[in-house]
Amino acid sequence: MGEQREMEVLGIAYVGPHCVHPETYEIVIHVQAAPDAPSEHVALRFRPADAAFLALAMQSNPPQRHADERLLDHVAALGT
Repeated sequence: MGEQREMEVLGIAYVGPHCVHPETYEIVIHVQAAPDAPSEHVALRFRPADAAFLALAMQSNPPQRHADERLLDHVAALGT
C-alpha cells in the first residue's frame, strides 16, 4: 500500500454501477489535498460485497455531534 493521505471531499460526482463493469460499484468524488492544492476527481470502485458493507456501515455508524460542540461559538456571539 502506498502513502496514506487525508483529503477534503468537495463533492460527489457519481455513485452507482461502473459504466463498463456493471458488477462493480463506483463512487467518483471531487477532492482537494490541501487548501492551496489543485482539486481532482478520484474514482473508488467496490466489489458488490464491499459496497453493501460500506452502505450498511454508513447507516449504522453516522457521524456524532456532541451537545457542547458549538458552545464556544454561542458564548462568543454573546460578546461577553
